[in-house]
Amino acid sequence: PLLPSIKQSRYLNAPLPGTPSTRQWACMLRSFATFSGPQHPALLDCTIGDMLDSVAAKHPDQLALVAVEEGVRMTYAQVHDKVNRYAQALHWLGLRRGDRFGIWLPNKADYYLLQWATAKLGVIMVNVNPAYRAHEFEFAMNLVQCKAVLVTPQVQSTHYFDMLHTLVPTLKASYHHPNHDILAPLNLPELPHLRHIIHDRHGHTEPGMVGLDALVASTPADHSFLECSTSVTPDQVVNIQFTSGTTGSPKGAALTHHNLVNNGYLVGHRCGYSPVDRVCVPVPLYHCFGVVLGNLACLAHAATVVYPSKSFHATKALRAVEAEQCTALYGVPTMFIRMLNDSTFDVRKMASLRTGIMAGAQCPVDVMAKVMAFAPEMTIAYGMTETSPISFQTARDDALVDRVETIGTLMPFTQAKVVDMENPDVEVDVGKPGELLTKGYCVMKDQTRKAIVDGWMHTGDIVVMDDRGFCRVVGRSKDVIIRGGENIYPAEIEEVLFAHDAVANVSVVGVPDWEYGEVICAWVSLRDGAAVDKMDDVLREHVRANLAHFKIPAYFVFRHDFPTTITGKIQKFKRIVSDHVCGSKVHTTPSILHSTSQPLVCVRFEYLWKDSKEYKTPAKLPAPDYIDMLMSWVEEQLNDQTLFPCNEETPYPRGFIAAVKNIFRRLFRVYAHVYYSHFDKIVNLGAEAHLNSCFKHFIYFVTEFDLVDVREQEPLKDLIANLAG
Repeated sequence: PLLPSIKQSRYLNAPLPGTPSTRQWACMLRSFATFSGPQHPALLDCTIGDMLDSVAAKHPDQLALVAVEEGVRMTYAQVHDKVNRYAQALHWLGLRRGDRFGIWLPNKADYYLLQWATAKLGVIMVNVNPAYRAHEFEFAMNLVQCKAVLVTPQVQSTHYFDMLHTLVPTLKASYHHPNHDILAPLNLPELPHLRHIIHDRHGHTEPGMVGLDALVASTPADHSFLECSTSVTPDQVVNIQFTSGTTGSPKGAALTHHNLVNNGYLVGHRCGYSPVDRVCVPVPLYHCFGVVLGNLACLAHAATVVYPSKSFHATKALRAVEAEQCTALYGVPTMFIRMLNDSTFDVRKMASLRTGIMAGAQCPVDVMAKVMAFAPEMTIAYGMTETSPISFQTARDDALVDRVETIGTLMPFTQAKVVDMENPDVEVDVGKPGELLTKGYCVMKDQTRKAIVDGWMHTGDIVVMDDRGFCRVVGRSKDVIIRGGENIYPAEIEEVLFAHDAVANVSVVGVPDWEYGEVICAWVSLRDGAAVDKMDDVLREHVRANLAHFKIPAYFVFRHDFPTTITGKIQKFKRIVSDHVCGSKVHTTPSILHSTSQPLVCVRFEYLWKDSKEYKTPAKLPAPDYIDMLMSWVEEQLNDQTLFPCNEETPYPRGFIAAVKNIFRRLFRVYAHVYYSHFDKIVNLGAEAHLNSCFKHFIYFVTEFDLVDVREQEPLKDLIANLAG
């Protein structure tokens, strides 16, 4: 075994020879709609610090970390030495077991090192999203009562020092002398629990803060932290990761060494990691995808973690794969889409890739198929922050159809059941849709959370599990919007928009998007006297000033009133016909309806007039009255409906083919998306054609029983021929 000094779990015995396979376990242990994962490999009973000590002792010269943009390359021996010095410095600063230490950084080497240093001390690392604005940072720091935080000066156009000075105007006056007392605590009314702000700008003095390099250099060489580190146990909390609650306010998921060590170990085991692997991690480290599936999975198997850039950049990620000969690549679907579409993408340069993980949002079938062409053992993973995070993952030897269309089977030592959406006490039959509940070592131990009942985590996702234990996600029972892997709760955005003087009422929903999976659409009712003209830009800037960039609505729909229930609640998923829709370069007439009770199809058209900068031959932009006329004509062609009835016997909704034909025969120099959602699922099959190089046409198509390639269907052959011609 890789980690000989680490005991097998005290909870479970080591597996016996001839242990059943993952598939056999899934079938053998299934009872009604309850499934259990395999009981091997055995869980580890150690802390993160124990794991680092063991790996560094066995593989001292193995490359542990490559941070490409920073030019950092460190072996496990070098990492071990630097981590101990960082832990020594934090202990000298006054941090003790159970204290919270925030990290407000992008993907940098210090993030990696401090993840291990805090774990060794028993200090709880708090991941802070680099996209947070000042008030979000303030809320997070006070919620978990951080004692110290590490911050970077700037990432791209975001200035973190400026945000801190805006939040705490007295910070600059805290001290000015370069020979100040590093150990002197801060006393900030806005952040009453925060005693130290550390920055990573080497060789720089910043009022009210202490440099990380200065802190380490000032720490006495004989200062010992061993007493603190030896008292750390696997069942203690090591990490708090923020996950938005249904009320919109972030909640901290408190996860233990036992949770994270084993999730990272088991994910790496399913990917087949070993010391020969180099894992490219362009996903953010503030997210569990980066710190668990990236850092911990690599540590557990003595593999190398590679950070291609501080924040995601498709070209830099592709260059890192080639330059470092990475064997694995991570990303949410949006990242893979951008890499596939990047001008530098060359499948021949991806020859070193073997595996990786696509997770964070529903993975389009055709995207996964394209990725597997150069990474044949690519896996799909599913989970939640509260479950450490992964509870389902495909295996490298699964059948191709299962690896593309499902989220795989349960991870070891976890359980799952599918329950009725109206009555969670009733389990549904195998093969029937219901809400997914998970349970096991990976679930956080906070029974006060409404989502956790008797140890079962209510995911809010609607799934179908077959009798082999393979799981397919078919929808969500929550209002959560997943934009490019980021979970966004409408209530948080609604609260910010409500605060604007011009807004009388607001409702935020998610609408389909090819690149991000979903984007945000805000339906707004303005107060009397407020003008619609340019209001979308005004409200967008208002949201930008208060929330992270990924929470900014892509669309604004302005209406005088909203459909409501008898109790006065807005019916978010009732079809709403817009008066005005304003988006970035987009004029759209979306119809929004999610239904799990009846088979309906939702078709949404977008019209994006050409930007002359995108073409060598400038095109005349259509006048607004032409766009209005065009949209009116579309509504007329559809008889003012974009919802078409369908049934289980025919995969095509009545009127859909004719409507699409008529519309696309008339459109000229217009970019169009057609979203076809059947039984609440959206899948892309790559039906694509180019008309005079002016626009692309996508049809997302799925039936209840199997995926249909639209090019093989007789009713659509004429349509495809017309588009191609």
